[in-house]
Amino acid sequence: TLQQLGFSEEEAKQAQTADPRGVMSFVGGETAGLARVKEYIFDNDCLKDYFDTRNGMVGKDYSTKFSSWLAIGCVSPRYIAEQCREYERVRGIKNKSTYWVIWELTVRDFFRFQSAKHGNKVFFAGGPADVQRRWGTNKE
Repeated sequence: TLQQLGFSEEEAKQAQTADPRGVMSFVGGETAGLARVKEYIFDNDCLKDYFDTRNGMVGKDYSTKFSSWLAIGCVSPRYIAEQCREYERVRGIKNKSTYWVIWELTVRDFFRFQSAKHGNKVFFAGGPADVQRRWGTNKE
């Protein structure tokens, strides 16, 4: 429980109360993650419009909102990519949006593996290769 982790009863209650400003309730676990994938891709048919709506910040279906479940391993990038391909097959829609979700999952994995391999060096000015470049400033 949250109290076992050192939170007061009031803090625990507040943490478990939905914030009305939120666009959706994020419930943890594989079941909820798989349900969100199904809801976004098939039930709400949002995948076909992803490329045009992905940078919208407000609303449940402006972006996939898969990141919470991906981050803690409740849903795999491979599973989401498979569902995107299944959507293309079943709905007969293969466009920039269906491609882009898979592309972003690929880029996500690339940077996760790069970070695992190189650690904090990915944040250094010289990067993982420690390339020294001359930095300048634009006087204009």
